[in-house]
Amino acid sequence: MQIRDKKDFVSGLLLVVLGAGALLVVRNYRMGTAYRMGPGYFPVVLSLLLITVGIIIVGLAFRSAEVKFPNLAWRPLIIVSAAVILFGLILKGAGLALTTLVMVVASRIARPGYRWVETVVLGVVISVACAGIFYFGLGIQMPLLPSW
Repeated sequence: MQIRDKKDFVSGLLLVVLGAGALLVVRNYRMGTAYRMGPGYFPVVLSLLLITVGIIIVGLAFRSAEVKFPNLAWRPLIIVSAAVILFGLILKGAGLALTTLVMVVASRIARPGYRWVETVVLGVVISVACAGIFYFGLGIQMPLLPSW
């Protein structure tokens, strides 16, 4: 058998691996029944559905026409991922408002061509919106301003 669509094949394998990983995480949760669901019932069902869809996509990869892999934009992938990690690391000390501003600015660096004024204005608007929604609206327990 020959894999004709490598993109679908890799995507299907990724879904199977994610589903299997989720099953490993929830393996000790109580299942319950369909009538009285335990904490593990829904995650197990979703994991099995994810594995099933992944297997179907892998099977279809053997039938479909060959597709070339697109070029991957590494710079945005790495910088945006680093910005999300940075958000998690500095949130407690820097506060939600400053951390959101830093994340927006770091994410905009991933793609050149934006003016700094636009970036800072966008960061301030998103910081204010996040503060309004998460801190004041939902009352999520996190610092709003830096605790230095």
